[in-house]
Amino acid sequence: MKVRNISGVSHNPFKRLRDEVGALRKRVELSRLEPYADIIDLAFERYNTDDDSRTMMFKLLRDPERGTVTRRKHTENCRDIAMEIADGFDWLSTDIIKVMARHHDIGHTFLGHSGEWWLSSIKDTYGMPNYVHNAIGARNLDIKYDVSEEICEKIKAENPSISDRKLAKIKNNLWLIFDAINSHNGERSEYSYAPDFSKTRRRYEEELMGCYTKKGFDRTLIPATAEGSLMRLTDKISYIPFDMVDIFRNGCNLEKDTVDGVEHNFYDEYRAAFKGLGMADDSLDRLLACKTEEDYDNFAREVQAILIADVKKNTKRNNIRMSPEMSAVMHSIRDINNKLMVNYTVMKEDHEEYVPTMEKFMSSANKFLTSNGFLDAQNIRASSLAGLYGNPDKLLELLKKYQDDELSSDLIAFISSISPREFEYTVKTCEKAFEETIQGEIDVARAVATGAVDQVEIQAQGHKKERIEQYIEEFNTILDVTYNDGAMRKAINPLSNNLLDKFKREIWLDKASKKIKEESMKKLAKGGKGIIPLSDMVGMELGAQFLASRNDYEWRRVYELYAHPTEEVKASLGRRYQEFDFRAEHQKHKTWDNIQKLQARETRLTAEEKNQASSMLTRLFAFGKKPREREK
Repeated sequence: MKVRNISGVSHNPFKRLRDEVGALRKRVELSRLEPYADIIDLAFERYNTDDDSRTMMFKLLRDPERGTVTRRKHTENCRDIAMEIADGFDWLSTDIIKVMARHHDIGHTFLGHSGEWWLSSIKDTYGMPNYVHNAIGARNLDIKYDVSEEICEKIKAENPSISDRKLAKIKNNLWLIFDAINSHNGERSEYSYAPDFSKTRRRYEEELMGCYTKKGFDRTLIPATAEGSLMRLTDKISYIPFDMVDIFRNGCNLEKDTVDGVEHNFYDEYRAAFKGLGMADDSLDRLLACKTEEDYDNFAREVQAILIADVKKNTKRNNIRMSPEMSAVMHSIRDINNKLMVNYTVMKEDHEEYVPTMEKFMSSANKFLTSNGFLDAQNIRASSLAGLYGNPDKLLELLKKYQDDELSSDLIAFISSISPREFEYTVKTCEKAFEETIQGEIDVARAVATGAVDQVEIQAQGHKKERIEQYIEEFNTILDVTYNDGAMRKAINPLSNNLLDKFKREIWLDKASKKIKEESMKKLAKGGKGIIPLSDMVGMELGAQFLASRNDYEWRRVYELYAHPTEEVKASLGRRYQEFDFRAEHQKHKTWDNIQKLQARETRLTAEEKNQASSMLTRLFAFGKKPREREK
């Protein structure tokens, strides 16, 4: 397996100097936070108390075996690993890495990654914000709960003599911890982690917004600190071995099987991985012989100890590293786990029952908020919803009104925690996500209209399909009008492969794309074909936020109250993993029937072609010019 270096240490002496200066600056900033690490940790813990009710790989609603890893067990293990490694390097802050690692998964939704995948898939068809747990966690701490203010108040209470200037610097530096949480998604196969010391708070804020508006954007982020880089690696060292032992702990089918057209012998693959780690030949036999929770956990920690030792051996100043060989083995175990279980814990029945309920609930939440006057359909920013924040009398009045309606009461309690700042951020993410979404859809429509992609290749349904069809129609209208005009047809020359003609066509198509995008954005206020009004989008987004805040058991309660499932359906959704061959039941979460991710081949000129065309134009317009005579 090929593993990659996400940043690395530059061999350019000037860049090395820049990195050293940046590292020193971040060291100073983190040193301001170190004396108050315990206060920060306790403040975060207030919003991170339900990890034992959130799942990792195995869904808690399916009653996995005792000892199966939960979010709390994972994050505490991640914290211990990160502190052990950091303790061996004087340029790493053990106190800060403890906070980062313990709370890095604070934004996880119900049912592990499945909750965020499902919610993102539903919202994609409306052009609404994407969900990734790392961004949810950073946003909740930084914006929703504004823990910076809370932390500074506690520091001031314990240190009355602290100056306002020093307190302001502490507050300004807390973003480094939020950034580590936002940048921790290390699902790719990486062996070397070097921080981006040039990152500023403003760029962190831009990246946080980007996680909501651009699919996959969170996987491109690089932490601003070495501590954040270490936490990103220790996250994998923590979950990969425990995912593996959970598969054995829960008695999953390990016989030969075909996955995505490839036949696998999982026992042989694990044996090869253990050999690559340098473990004894009987390691698989020992794992198969495990009986107790302690046996399984000890085996996972044995694997972790090998990985930790490799990180300690290979890490250099400001560059957290594993050896490429050891990293390749670790990621091979992750891939075996994925083939066996991680990608197969979402069952067909889960899709059929849970996902439609989520979408209907989001729509119902919007109607509830609008009908009760919380959202202003004419001017969403003038909505009274934020007026509930810090108004206990109003909250009690509403809760009394809906005291016999558990679901409405829970929703009201949730929206009462939304501050004006958080509400404004929600509106902004909806606007920006819609703009980003339709830009991609317009690109697809452009590819279809110009013949680069066959229309039958496009798979989309619901509102997304309506929008793309509308954009294709608009492009075709623009093309027809242009090509029917002789002068325009000559200027654009649609059939020519000459580089200058292609360059002119691209400029013209860019203008057409911009016009279509502007018209689509105007429709966002009141809605249009395939476009729901911004107020409805915000209402549905608040419903999605409510769902995302639930743990596994709270989600089941929402589902039962809203969907009223039969006892037979309840029993089916609670089947244990040992009761069926999960690989036969599996329906991939990333191909949820209502949404298909669009793939359009690149139709634009490359950067090199654009440079060539620009050079040709420069030479063309320079032709015939006479040099100016020097004045005497």
